[in-house]
Amino acid sequence: MRRSNRSTTSHRGDTPPAGRRPRRDLTRAALAGSVVAAATVGLMMAGCSTSSTTDSAAADNREFVQGYSQGCTWPEEQEVTDDNPDIDVWEGVLSCRDEMSDPRVTGEEEWTLVEPSYIHYTTIPQTARFEASVVLTPDEGEGTWRGEGFGADLWSGDGLHTVLHGEYTGEGEYEGLVYHIWGSQQPETGRYELVGYIEPAD
Repeated sequence: MRRSNRSTTSHRGDTPPAGRRPRRDLTRAALAGSVVAAATVGLMMAGCSTSSTTDSAAADNREFVQGYSQGCTWPEEQEVTDDNPDIDVWEGVLSCRDEMSDPRVTGEEEWTLVEPSYIHYTTIPQTARFEASVVLTPDEGEGTWRGEGFGADLWSGDGLHTVLHGEYTGEGEYEGLVYHIWGSQQPETGRYELVGYIEPAD
């Protein structure tokens, strides 16, 4: 998850600094759960399902979108202290900019990290997981999107790899709609590639 502060132009993806330790002893099994969940929703996005008839009907009401984000700034991150030597926990609000094919979901996102916040596993290979409540404010229109997002990071020899997913409910002009978004980042791309769709709420 790329991040930066006000004084730099880099974006999320830097290794979180070493220092104080977090308050929760979260295991790699929890991280694996996030990765598996992200992979699962990715497969769903690709259309892998055991109920093709239902999915086909639902897909008729979906408006697919694609785009990218150059990353997020993290101007006021705070480390949560504890005595676990193998993980760091960070709290704060990530501010992101999404450029999408649909103006309804092009705009500014705020990811407010929630329990268990951003968990950085400092042992090799370094990994991390994050969860947040999200508000997306489009540049156009009189509505917003609110929901939850999560993802996972993996640092390898060539850099940072990230997967993420969010599901937001429309408000105001977008009331009655739901926005699903998936993202991935590879070291060679330098940005997040985003795909998703907007559909009527159940």
